[in-house]
Amino acid sequence: MIVEYLRTSYAFVIPPILGFFVLSFLCLLSLLRGPRRATNILFAAMCLMGALINLDVALVSILSDKALALKLDRMIYVAFIFSPPVYIQFVHAFLRLKSRRRLEMGAYLMSVSFLFFVFSDWFISGFHEYYFGTIARAGPVFHVFSVMSSFTVFYCLFMLFTAMKATPDNQLRNRIQYILGGMGMSAFLIALNILPVSGFEIYPMGNFSFIPAIFLAFGVLIRKGTGYFILTAVLTVIYVALIALFNTLFWEPGQRHPLLLPIFLALLMVLLFDPIRKKVQAFIDRLFFRGRYDYHPLLKEISGELTSLLRLDQIRQMLLEAIDKALQVTHVCLLLYDGERDRFQSFANRHAPEETCAVTMSRAHPAVAYLKAHDGPLTRSFLERKSGRLHDRQAIMDLFDHIQAVVLVPLISKDRLVGMIGLGQKKSAQLFVQEDMEWLSTIANQSVTDINNARM
Repeated sequence: MIVEYLRTSYAFVIPPILGFFVLSFLCLLSLLRGPRRATNILFAAMCLMGALINLDVALVSILSDKALALKLDRMIYVAFIFSPPVYIQFVHAFLRLKSRRRLEMGAYLMSVSFLFFVFSDWFISGFHEYYFGTIARAGPVFHVFSVMSSFTVFYCLFMLFTAMKATPDNQLRNRIQYILGGMGMSAFLIALNILPVSGFEIYPMGNFSFIPAIFLAFGVLIRKGTGYFILTAVLTVIYVALIALFNTLFWEPGQRHPLLLPIFLALLMVLLFDPIRKKVQAFIDRLFFRGRYDYHPLLKEISGELTSLLRLDQIRQMLLEAIDKALQVTHVCLLLYDGERDRFQSFANRHAPEETCAVTMSRAHPAVAYLKAHDGPLTRSFLERKSGRLHDRQAIMDLFDHIQAVVLVPLISKDRLVGMIGLGQKKSAQLFVQEDMEWLSTIANQSVTDINNARM
């Protein structure tokens, strides 16, 4: 009974249709986020090919004209056979490997060679009819393409894993982790499709490859706002899919569709969306950004101690030790403006190498004006994303490099920059999250008040 129902209801096409919309959305988002970046363009191409394959899986089952379905199936594979070189080029661009152009060209030439077979029975010889729908029947050249794709995946995963182990940059390591996991899981699910195309009556798990593709997207578009935006879009698509599924399950063709169900689902989404959104955002913070949230007791303790100190050197030392204790970073540098010498004088916690924070900087340095205008912690990754519009970017990047910092926190008093705090990488290899930035901003504001009181 269930098998017969699946044959007639087309419920099995919901996952590939959902995948088509999700991957199309990721493709568009990637182009909007970085239209001139090679990684964004290549990631968009990967998502587009995945969206087309998902659309193909749905259409070949829905179309009654199987000759038309076969022609459409082969046309979509014209684009998909270029997925191996695109994956290779994406990994090379992301890791900034410019010495492997020959490998990329060789992969593209291999894909071009498949063009001679893609419209013949050598590649797709027809269809298998299963209880879950129609799926392509693989020809001998299709299996050759599958072997090439497998080698491509192993190569890409190996290069990503090697880079992840070698890089000292926590930001890059975190991005590689999600690209590695997303690409690996997507490849595994797609690889399972070889079973149904080879004659085994097993539902094609590649229809769910859009789920790990979202993880991969976090590596390319690793911003909290982007994650929440993707979440909103996915929940919207799921809502639409639920309406389509209920229509398929409970209404016969030609029957009038009442408004009761869409209205009920809309109300349900309104009631549940915000609680679900908050829980999923917290999950995203912990999973992708690994935030910690219990800073309040430590903040209260530090604020009390800072207020009780009257000497500038005591406040300075307390500030360095408190930040080191809270965030567990490799080192902390503090640059305070010395009015008598008209320059910023550097100090460091006990873990910092002496030469790391030994820097002399005047008020004319571009970082002074930018940090004052930025009015909040500045990360190196943010500065890199603003490379096309930020003046004196290189001078500020040199400051990051000189003190080996990934975050600069301004100390501002009455619209005047009186100092800045530079933080190294976290020892845990985790990223700085919004809770860290908020805590640092609070500590910076508190310390400015105490520094001014001590100087007076």
